[in-house]
Amino acid sequence: MPSSRSGHRMVEWRGKILVFGGFYKASQDQNAVFVNDTWLYSPAHNEWRPLKFTDAPGVAKPPLRSGCVLAPCSDFSVLVWGGYSEIRCDNAVKARGKPHTDCWELKIADPFDDSSTLSSWSRVKLGGSIGGSAPSPRCGVCASYRNDTTHVFGGVYDVDGEGLSTESTFYDDHYVLDTTKKRWKRRDALQDPDLPPPPPRAWDRKALQASLVAVSLTPPPRIGACCAVAGKVLYVLGGTLEVGDTKELALDDVWCRDARKKDAPWTRLVGGTMSKRSAHWAAEESENEDEEEDEEE
Repeated sequence: MPSSRSGHRMVEWRGKILVFGGFYKASQDQNAVFVNDTWLYSPAHNEWRPLKFTDAPGVAKPPLRSGCVLAPCSDFSVLVWGGYSEIRCDNAVKARGKPHTDCWELKIADPFDDSSTLSSWSRVKLGGSIGGSAPSPRCGVCASYRNDTTHVFGGVYDVDGEGLSTESTFYDDHYVLDTTKKRWKRRDALQDPDLPPPPPRAWDRKALQASLVAVSLTPPPRIGACCAVAGKVLYVLGGTLEVGDTKELALDDVWCRDARKKDAPWTRLVGGTMSKRSAHWAAEESENEDEEEDEEE
């Protein structure tokens, strides 16, 4: 059965459960160990079996990763897009993060069938319409599939600075992967279709709090959310947003929009309690500023 791991991804495949990738980290002092193995679980047999691939040299397969997107296709293949891994550099204080933007197609040979057929990987180039409709490099997205489409929302892109510092850019955009045409579509309309998407918004504490309190038109950016497509509607729940170096806000809001239409308006179904909790930040900062002024006097 699969080894201990987190950050792996699962998807239903012909009545069974497919698992791919992930990482294992024994402690905070040790480097994460990433994997790219693929397993199939059969509820009927209550058993895990690894997919079998050719051991011929030079055959390509996806690099090690976690946090990727699994997108089932109508021909029973599965697309693997994106994800995250770490690269250990010599004399570096910490391993450097690497977001993946590649896509691979997995042709599955069921290991529970009495067949000598092998599963196979192939690299896939995803297309995009005018205006840069493919997602920018990122990890931590949420994804949900229905029929021949997989919806992707949010994510984060980290840039490692000196020492242990990291600058993070969070996203609040929505993309759809057509698994039949193998093509990305952006659900948030651009002002000029001949121009690339605008740069992501910068979110500090005050901007975030204003967005949470006001009647916002779009969900705040986030990672680690959950989403689902029910009927014709995409629902997004929760996630996490970091503001600055020390503030992390767990979100409990719920948003929805028409999953079929480009630039469909978002509706906030549940406002959540984030605005109340983020208000404490202002009070804490005000107290810290008062203490610093008292010390200076």
